[in-house]
Amino acid sequence: MAPCDAAVAKSPCYCRCPDGRVEYREFCEMLENAFNVPHLEKKPTQEVARPPTGALGRVLPILTEEEERRANEVIATIRNQVIDVHLIDF
Repeated sequence: MAPCDAAVAKSPCYCRCPDGRVEYREFCEMLENAFNVPHLEKKPTQEVARPPTGALGRVLPILTEEEERRANEVIATIRNQVIDVHLIDF
């Protein structure tokens, strides 16, 4: 089963026909417009919902000295691998 098929199979029955098929256009429109107002360009005076200031921000975790050392080590290893394979020379 393809990943898309698996997603459709797990989806709620909102877009299913009585015979079990999925109404693909309605399903895609539901996914595409989950967090916005559809056809907003045709409705310039439409009131849109906005999240409160800071609601979408996230606090980055502070690494311990050991985690910081390990992260720097991993980044240095990746940097060296990129240089060795000449991935920068496109």
